[in-house]
Amino acid sequence: MIKILTKKNIWFVVLNSIVALVLFFLIQKVYFLPGDDSKVFFLGPVIKNYLSKTSSAPKADDILLINTHYDNEVITKYDSVGHVYGNQVVVDRSKLLTFFKKLKATNSHKYVICDIMFEDSTAYDSELANVLKSTERLLIPRTDSLGAIAAPFRAVNSGLVEVYAVANLFYKYKLYDRQNHLKSMPLKLYEDIHKLHYEDYRLFGKLGDKFILNDFVPEHYINSYNVFETKAYKVNNLGDVSKANLIFNNFVEDRIIVIGNFNVDTRGTIYGDIPSSLTLLNTYLGMEKGKNVISFGLILVLWLICLGYSFAVIIPKATFKNVLLRIPFVSGILMGVSYAFVMIVLSLLIYFVFNVNLSLIYLAAFFYLENLIFHRKIHWKRFKSNLQPEDTNQPL
Repeated sequence: MIKILTKKNIWFVVLNSIVALVLFFLIQKVYFLPGDDSKVFFLGPVIKNYLSKTSSAPKADDILLINTHYDNEVITKYDSVGHVYGNQVVVDRSKLLTFFKKLKATNSHKYVICDIMFEDSTAYDSELANVLKSTERLLIPRTDSLGAIAAPFRAVNSGLVEVYAVANLFYKYKLYDRQNHLKSMPLKLYEDIHKLHYEDYRLFGKLGDKFILNDFVPEHYINSYNVFETKAYKVNNLGDVSKANLIFNNFVEDRIIVIGNFNVDTRGTIYGDIPSSLTLLNTYLGMEKGKNVISFGLILVLWLICLGYSFAVIIPKATFKNVLLRIPFVSGILMGVSYAFVMIVLSLLIYFVFNVNLSLIYLAAFFYLENLIFHRKIHWKRFKSNLQPEDTNQPL
């Protein structure tokens, strides 16, 4: 062991672990799924839900879901020079106007996520936009260009709604678009409710006095199953809520209101199809539960993991065989695909200790490649020996 703990090796282990830690934070900004069934790399919530007797989902009385699917109108579409070229189905904005007039009058809601992209123009736009602008605690979606939204709605409080998907699957949400300096709807919702301000620091961000991951894997506290199957969360039609008079305040008081098309506007995730509006809500709820908070303890544990693997990389093969391979199970978890297995186990431990849903699987590939490079002569020798044909001239 004295030969291992040389000054050169110590410097390598320390510096390599720091490089690996920085690489880890860079990887969080990469949207890549390692396989078709990528849920295996984010098993923390699945195991927690299986073991826990209590649900981490919010109370149904705290959320109001309003479905626009059955409340539409047909408008005429015009080209750039004003010629009619077809019709377009949009949400019935007269019903939206009625709803938001009542909401503004009561002003008892907690917040409104109005997941409707106002791209097409209707006769109600000016009046509806004015009501939306004067309604407190409200957000509508936007793209990176306000030009995609009808002119009257461009002054309404809005946030990015773009969701990055890999192979048509959503699994990670970007809270802040650094390229365009724009905040997402869940981030603005959290800022408004908690009166905090987000600051971006490239690898991560700061929200109030907490450092957070900008790109994180939210859990699906409210999903299609408990909305459409168990009906734990009732979905109300826009027209029905708009017509409510004396009981309107009972619908909206102290609730986060989510308005969207829950039947058609859905998104594939690693846990199944989920309405896109619920993706926004679940991302916000994940922030509420600290699912993207970077604590000092978490960074320390991540660095110690990188430190341990960096040390394993430079261990001479002879020492490795003579010392580590004598320990039961250790020889099996430090080589080959077992790198991935160990990282999955460590990811689960991090989830249950620090409440953050991470995958260290990519770091496994980094350290395994380093192992191949450092011990390339031994690996090459083993590879060549496997290519040699067996001696068939054995005595009978």
